[in-house]
Amino acid sequence: MSVKETTPPDTFSRIKWARACVTGKPLDKLVLMMIALRAQDDSLAYYADKSRLALDTEVSPKTLAQTANRLAANGFLVSVPMANLKTGRQAENLYILNPDGWLDACRTPGEIVAVVSARMDAINGREGHHPFPSWARLFTGTAGVRTANPQVD
Repeated sequence: MSVKETTPPDTFSRIKWARACVTGKPLDKLVLMMIALRAQDDSLAYYADKSRLALDTEVSPKTLAQTANRLAANGFLVSVPMANLKTGRQAENLYILNPDGWLDACRTPGEIVAVVSARMDAINGREGHHPFPSWARLFTGTAGVRTANPQVD
């Protein structure tokens, strides 16, 4: 079964998947459902506007970041640090839903983006897709990708 067939293809399927996840904390469930609601159909990615997401969930941006990190550590999503192309400084994170563990084998941000881009290309029937805004790139500073399977040296 391909990634395309095993991951939730639309908003309602993503919400149903998030709702079925057992996160152990109400806030974790709420944040997961909000990310699932906003994620793109073809990439399962949401380029997080933390201030907006924090406002919608009524928590501070710091609490939101801690919650997203906990969701990533538990394998529900992958958090990839992004940078602004103009400044090179870290920007918001790219959150990618991880149903069925389709990103579990990825160890680096580059691998994650390659797998997500390949999924987008397969769904859209052409090459050249990437899951983040045109003004952003992968952040190469000290922040690392957060997954349930951290990078092994």
